[in-house]
Amino acid sequence: MHFINRLIVLPCLLTAVFFVASTNNSYAFHQDIEVKGIGTKIQAGFCLQSGTGCDIAGVEHLGLPPNTLPTDFETGKDIYVSAFTHFVFSGQHSTVDPGFQATPGALRSKELISYKALGVLEFWTPSSGAWGAAPDNVQIRLAGGLYSQSVADQSCGLFWCPPKVTLKDSSTIFSGKGVTGASSLIVGQAAANGSFHSHLDWFLETSQGSANGGPDGAYLVEMSLFSNQRTELSDSFFILFNNNLSKDQFQLAVSSRVFDPTFIETPIAVPLPAAFAMMLSSLGLLVGGRLCRKVLA
Repeated sequence: MHFINRLIVLPCLLTAVFFVASTNNSYAFHQDIEVKGIGTKIQAGFCLQSGTGCDIAGVEHLGLPPNTLPTDFETGKDIYVSAFTHFVFSGQHSTVDPGFQATPGALRSKELISYKALGVLEFWTPSSGAWGAAPDNVQIRLAGGLYSQSVADQSCGLFWCPPKVTLKDSSTIFSGKGVTGASSLIVGQAAANGSFHSHLDWFLETSQGSANGGPDGAYLVEMSLFSNQRTELSDSFFILFNNNLSKDQFQLAVSSRVFDPTFIETPIAVPLPAAFAMMLSSLGLLVGGRLCRKVLA
């Protein structure tokens, strides 16, 4: 490492750890996935339209510098955050976030948007602070997606009638071993003006499909989007779910993906004078995690 990088490592490390200590509530942050078509490709990105109910004003709730979008340190892929709601009487762990939406004109009229599930279900263990494949006894089920089915139809009064095409519900299973069930399903269809807004149902379950959920921690899935009117898939992205972690624990889970993990796994526990801590906080707001990542790369 060059000498100048050695000088910057400690401030970057302290900045990363400092933002993890935010006292805001991570559950309040609303991130939908914004969908648009550009030529032959579908593009998925952070929803920045405050008029649609989602923006990045609360990103600091994740323990990140204000206006810093969460992207994976190693791959550069976007990370969308959500949290499972626990229902006491049913035992269900579920959420409808993140949703998928497009502003008018972002898509073609009646364009069908589908997802493609990828990779394995990853799990962040609070006790070790490490990511790995999810335990064998847990899975995430994504329900509400649709697939088209052709059904024979003899109601047209002719010797041969064209088949009727209907849409059927199905689901996708993410586990530590990969993707099962339907790997691709329709999220929804754009309106005549190209706008689009859809929410599917995410369930944290046991491997037997029970609603009892899984261990406390953070869960990560990967997917991409595609269209029936375009030839290229979107770049893949991650969705990170909080399952019963405190806000500080969840911020650690997020930071472990966004910042260089070699500098946040073993933070230096050195008491800082109040004035110096305030100075580091101000520095972090100006510099942010992205600059640290570039310097440390």
